[in-house]
Amino acid sequence: MTSIDHEALAIVAAFEVTLVFFLSPARCQDTDLDNLVKPVLDTIFLIDQPQTQDRTLTGALVKRNDNAVRKLTLEKRPVHEPAELGVDILVEWSPPLD
Repeated sequence: MTSIDHEALAIVAAFEVTLVFFLSPARCQDTDLDNLVKPVLDTIFLIDQPQTQDRTLTGALVKRNDNAVRKLTLEKRPVHEPAELGVDILVEWSPPLD
């Protein structure tokens, strides 16, 4: 079995991200999707200009900038129960396009 160097793969991989936001009906109607996306991507991926000098505080799960995202799928859905509020996040990787 061949071992996979996940850090090396993250350096060259391209990513597809799907975000489904579950919001109260009022917030679902009044909130722009683009305003919801950036904080999520900045949590998942490294950011160029963090608001803190300590990059360990960014929470980046993928050691790449979000410019490696090749496809971004967004959706917002109204929910009526507070326990249903939140976001579903799916991050998929693939080899970069040549």
